[in-house]
Amino acid sequence: MSFELGMSEVGIVEKLNLLVAEWREPGLIPVHPKRVIPDTTNRENTGLSVEHVHYIANKMQSGFKKRMGRFGHDLPILVREDPSKGLGKQSLEKWQDAVTKNEFLPKVDHSDSTEIFTSLGNGHFFQALNLFHTKSPGMFITGSKYYQVLKENDSHLHEALTVGVEAVVLRSDISRNDRKFISLALNSMHNYKWNVKPDGTALVSPAKAYESESSFEALSKTLDSYELGELVRFELSKSERQSRL
Repeated sequence: MSFELGMSEVGIVEKLNLLVAEWREPGLIPVHPKRVIPDTTNRENTGLSVEHVHYIANKMQSGFKKRMGRFGHDLPILVREDPSKGLGKQSLEKWQDAVTKNEFLPKVDHSDSTEIFTSLGNGHFFQALNLFHTKSPGMFITGSKYYQVLKENDSHLHEALTVGVEAVVLRSDISRNDRKFISLALNSMHNYKWNVKPDGTALVSPAKAYESESSFEALSKTLDSYELGELVRFELSKSERQSRL
């Protein structure tokens, strides 16, 4: 899926805001990472890059950046789903298949779940948190073999894993096409920032935010899972070469 021919950036932002306003539940809702899986429509159906999940988890070990105002991690956009039917079931089956095939994805048991949340944005972020939740082995980790967090060392990471992460939650009857538009907009319009009001209303600002962003961060939003995995490996090899200088 691509944007409508000739659709401007402002037009994309306006449509994104309208869709979120139409389908969202009131306020911001704390969601535990273990209840989140990728939506089957995200990343053009290619799923997540396991390399990028671990790359983010490694960054979290150096200090979790809780979202405060417009700063910190991106604002998650999730869909509340029934895992026994519809797109909720499709998303769960696809994710379980991916987890079965890859030893480095976090193993969260959803067999007794009556409700899950699928991510239209921040999919890698939530699964990076689940690496800590499941104390999974690291793919690129140095030092300790497993991801773990001590409350006294990082209270924000501990809070995310116990209380949850505040997110915009959409209703499950949002269509596949609207989900795809939102996920594509979130990934391609990453240089626009969310403004969250005290009542929980969240809108993307129509003006770009010009905070510094590396080319790696920009590319990581737009590549499919296969390309993103290669990008992460290149970034890690570059960092390793620089550390030897």
